[in-house]
Amino acid sequence: MFFAEELLKFDGITVENYQIETDKVILRLGYFKDKSSCPCCKSETEEINQTRSLKVRDISILGKITILEIGRRQFYCKDCQKYFTERLDFIDFSRQITGRYKDYLFERVRVSTITQIAKEESLTYDQIKGIFEERFAQKKKLVLPKKLSIDEFSHRKGYKQFATVMCDLEAGRLVEVIDSHQQEDIIRTLMGWPLEEKLCLKSA
Repeated sequence: MFFAEELLKFDGITVENYQIETDKVILRLGYFKDKSSCPCCKSETEEINQTRSLKVRDISILGKITILEIGRRQFYCKDCQKYFTERLDFIDFSRQITGRYKDYLFERVRVSTITQIAKEESLTYDQIKGIFEERFAQKKKLVLPKKLSIDEFSHRKGYKQFATVMCDLEAGRLVEVIDSHQQEDIIRTLMGWPLEEKLCLKSA
């Protein structure tokens, strides 16, 4: 499974077997190491208390929905007499998707619509919206914009359902998406920005 492991590029993770179906690919993952480091005392332990099987959505392989099956291990540390669940930084367990898949969905929405991507990825509107808003909030904190471009687009052709996008002109990145094109809604959104962000804006 060397090729599959190179494709995944998850540290410490191996592909034990796979299954290709009509509409999806399933990769069953394992671990290179039988031990894990205790987050409390940092000592290594190999005493597994239990393993819970999880299915996690990942970026598509062969144009098919890709599911990773992995056992999330709970260890027992004899030194501090505590149980701990092994951390896997590449997975968002609350959403049961990989971090790189979240990044992929965020970039797709930037050039399309939530409705369209939800349909193409066989996910719900709320799932895509939640992922987009989370990633957007994280990226928004990285660089404060100085010059904004404001434009509107239609959610669906033939329907008067408009949204507004704000982009950082200098960085060429998305800054805000407002589910309206009304002036009062745009002003309300801008007024809700933190003071340090509003102070960074300069007139063109």
